[in-house]
Amino acid sequence: MNPNIDVHIKALQFRLKLCDRVLSGTNMILAYKKLEEIFMWYFENAKIQKSFEERDIIKFDKMKSLALGNKNLNERQVAFKKSIELMDRILNGDILK
Repeated sequence: MNPNIDVHIKALQFRLKLCDRVLSGTNMILAYKKLEEIFMWYFENAKIQKSFEERDIIKFDKMKSLALGNKNLNERQVAFKKSIELMDRILNGDILK
């Protein structure tokens, strides 16, 4: 794997640990931004092994919107974790290893 993407993955893993402690909007936005950078790198470099469907990306966007737009902390946390798990499946399990 590319050393540059490894740095981004480590930064995302750090941000996810922060989100486990304090699930703030800022932490989530920064985690999503890093996750989308990693996804774009994987997509541009054809590192996504299995084919994913457009509905997976739509589902990710809906979960992301729900996590960022919800005032209920429990629902926000569930939506955030589900969206991260979904993107991890798309990216071959490299995020949550």
